[in-house]
Amino acid sequence: MLQELAIDLDGYAFSDYVEVKDGRLSHAAPWDYDLAFGFACKPDYRRNALTGHTSSGVEGWNVENVRDAMTRWSAIGFQTTKAHRNMRQLFLNLWRTPSFAAYFVAAWRSARQGPLRDDALEEMVSRRSSRISASAWRDLAIWHDAERCGFFPCCYAEDAQDFASAERHLAEFLRRRAKWMDAHAGELPDNGH
Repeated sequence: MLQELAIDLDGYAFSDYVEVKDGRLSHAAPWDYDLAFGFACKPDYRRNALTGHTSSGVEGWNVENVRDAMTRWSAIGFQTTKAHRNMRQLFLNLWRTPSFAAYFVAAWRSARQGPLRDDALEEMVSRRSSRISASAWRDLAIWHDAERCGFFPCCYAEDAQDFASAERHLAEFLRRRAKWMDAHAGELPDNGH
């Protein structure tokens, strides 16, 4: 659910640990959200495996996006390596299982009545931002001349230099993404997923 809410570009492929132990599938908590929550704009990683359509903003199911390439730093600079397969395929297969989709929809709707309500999401961003505000502003002052967007274009480049702007965009992203998921979650079991 978090990978979907976040639209983590590395999610389901690189920032997840899955293993089979004693015949059971185990999954660790996902991590590494630097390319999530609307911060990185990388259309190459938003291409739907089922339709070929490229989404942007808060639209589209993240699990359905193909991840068949990886950009990394090497001795000669940034390089993109093709994997020649969808590294999210395991999760896409689960997603397309009707019982899994039904469980996801039920869990999502339940969470939207509690910890993922709009006001709860906004409060979470506000509360956590308050806790780290002084440190965030110090960090921005130290690194004010650095390219903070890394090797992906930032959706809102000003967020890399302005903590208040980043906080505002994060809260807005979460509200808009949750509303998109609300509007489309009910379609999952009925359209062949």
